[in-house]
Amino acid sequence: MEANSIISRPVVKEQNLLSKLNSESFWEEMEFSRFGLTPILLISVVCLSSVAMAFGAGSFDLRLILTAGLSMSFLVTILALLPMKWIFKIAAVTVVVDLILLIAAIF
Repeated sequence: MEANSIISRPVVKEQNLLSKLNSESFWEEMEFSRFGLTPILLISVVCLSSVAMAFGAGSFDLRLILTAGLSMSFLVTILALLPMKWIFKIAAVTVVVDLILLIAAIF
């Protein structure tokens, strides 16, 4: 592994997307960029969840509990400083469920 700065930041070489997601060097890069990535993820996921709660969940208790539970579980992963791999997985599940609720509200 090469280092290109004083802090010894890992260098990620060019690979296809699937092998990059499975490589250890990609997740080391994500851990290195944690404090830049978490605010971006936090704003995007929580804003989408709040829109999904307002329009997608409506007055249905199960949808509201599902959206709020996933949003809170995402916030817990950030507060607990879990590995970025877990944070990305929970964020992806939260975004997919929120989008499904929003699309279901449209139709």
